[in-house]
Amino acid sequence: MHQIRKLLKFFIYSNLLISCCAVAFLLTGKELLQVEVKEVKPLALIFSATFLIYNLNIFLVYQLRKKRVSGRKMDWFFRNRHVIYILLLLNTGLLLWSFPYGSWQQSLFFLHLGIISLLYNVPDRYANTAFRSIRSVPLIKVFLIAYVWAAIGAFYPALEYQQAFQEAIILFVLFFLFILAITLPFDIRDYYGDKKRSLLTVPGVIGIKNTRKVAVALLLLYAIGIGFIYQHWAASFFIALTGGALIAFSSEKRPDWYYTGGVDSLLLLQYLLMLVL
Repeated sequence: MHQIRKLLKFFIYSNLLISCCAVAFLLTGKELLQVEVKEVKPLALIFSATFLIYNLNIFLVYQLRKKRVSGRKMDWFFRNRHVIYILLLLNTGLLLWSFPYGSWQQSLFFLHLGIISLLYNVPDRYANTAFRSIRSVPLIKVFLIAYVWAAIGAFYPALEYQQAFQEAIILFVLFFLFILAITLPFDIRDYYGDKKRSLLTVPGVIGIKNTRKVAVALLLLYAIGIGFIYQHWAASFFIALTGGALIAFSSEKRPDWYYTGGVDSLLLLQYLLMLVL
């Protein structure tokens, strides 16, 4: 049991889980748009780019500050940084192998999302510089995340095969609602930290309880839309039920794995449910 817990912690804290979730989310978009998966390179690109982006912030904090930062995930990273460095190198190679895939429009599409992600994940207020990442802009965090993820899930499959753009716009709106719904709990988790940094977020404006209500409402709208338009009623019902429970019990006191291991896993669970239900 101890080894299983250790393995799960590695899978979550190393950001391998969220990388798998990103691939699952892209496959969800392809499934809903009825786009056939013909190449492995797009999946490799999404996996490697997600892994690198999500580890960038922790990596740069360590390299630039050269000191420990409090937090279970940060402490875990420092203890296992040599393994993470190897994974970073491997994923860099995977990214270089997969990025040339597709047309220049696809490359430009990924490039603009990559720039947003890089500017979001670069740590702010470090090393005696005045630089601030775009996540420091009031209220923008959750909307940036929702845009990037929704664009990957909806627009990339359509762009890849030059079809279904009108459907992709509808799916983008639905995916935006879904990602926004499951990202708001992270704002709840970070509430006191953001308040200490004087960073205005959604919970800071409407309160934690109202943020939960908004997130649940967005998730229900998403589930109803997926049910009506794509006839995935069973999958959308279970996602609304599971996601709604995770949102309802979210708080600033919950451990990090509740969000990075629980809430994030909804992306993977959704795809699996659509395959089997």
